Amino acid sequence: MMPAQRRASLFESEASAAYNKLMLRACGTIDINRTGQKPGWYGVDVCDDFAVYYNWFQSKRGMPWQLPMNGCHITFLAGEKDNRVIGLDEMQPYDNEVVWFDFEPKVDTDGRSFWIDVQCPRLDEIRKELRLPKKPWGYHVTLGNLKNRMSRSL
Repeated sequence: MMPAQRRASLFESEASAAYNKLMLRACGTIDINRTGQKPGWYGVDVCDDFAVYYNWFQSKRGMPWQLPMNGCHITFLAGEKDNRVIGLDEMQPYDNEVVWFDFEPKVDTDGRSFWIDVQCPRLDEIRKELRLPKKPWGYHVTLGNLKNRMSRSL
């Protein structure tokens, strides 16, 4: 195979992979007064039905998760993990803002937590307005976890 042909076939496979990727869109609401939240931690509340829907599929595999303590959400400011802790007064203009995000309907897990990666340019804009860098690892919807699940004997 000549180099020009090799490049064309690589391009075609990359284009095919990108074309076949299914992206969906959903929304949530920024809530700056979430119960039990640590100082400087802010998120987008996503309807818990989002997690319940994907948990139905997980339950068919025999290991359903529980909803996270703070419900289904996207954390976009992580307090002490960011360059500085953002106060409630700085977040007030964003409270109750509806935020749209795009996602591929693929659940990821580390064996304990379950999430779906999302793309959300508006959250990047908010971080920039607050003089914080873009999150290098991106955002995700937290669906659930197995933290309080009793281990089963087989």
